[in-house]
Amino acid sequence: MSLPFEPRIEDHWLLTGTGRFLDDERVAAAAHGVFVRSPHGFAGIRGIDASEARHQPGVLAVLTAADMQRAGIGNVAVVAPIPNGAGLVVPLRPALAGDCVRHVGDAVALVVADNEAAARDAAELVAVDYEPRDPVTDVARAVAPDAPSSWRRWSRAARLPNTIARPTVSCCIAPRRAPLHCARMSPRRSASRRIGCAS
Repeated sequence: MSLPFEPRIEDHWLLTGTGRFLDDERVAAAAHGVFVRSPHGFAGIRGIDASEARHQPGVLAVLTAADMQRAGIGNVAVVAPIPNGAGLVVPLRPALAGDCVRHVGDAVALVVADNEAAARDAAELVAVDYEPRDPVTDVARAVAPDAPSSWRRWSRAARLPNTIARPTVSCCIAPRRAPLHCARMSPRRSASRRIGCAS
């Protein structure tokens, strides 16, 4: 509350109707990605079967946490600098959930396809075996010593450095390698152009 006010730079574009959105763009040979997201607020992941999705027409890749690990893509946490925030706990946030989902909508897989319809259809075929756990939604219970923790690897007093991974997307898409050229339009979305894909 005591920090100086800094207006957002995108407000003018949004208020005047001149903003650029991803759906406004038509990029030639664009790849489309659809995330498979958790319906649970807190659950373990026993396994992910993406074999059927990978064999669907138009699908270029179905990526899971295992693919991220093999490609060397780890922490994607982004934390803004906070004054006097030396004690801030910054847990590791994987690009895709591996052993556990920690909120409804947590991404567990990414389907990349030639078009959006193919990506959405294939995403519905990704089978995730969840082990639902009881989420803690009460603050008083959450701070209790015996409360279950979403981040079991660290104690509540842990302090972790903020390391941001900057992966190369093309390293994950195999065997049909498809280098992606991304045009960033906002911190939330990007458009890509595929080059050199086999038919």
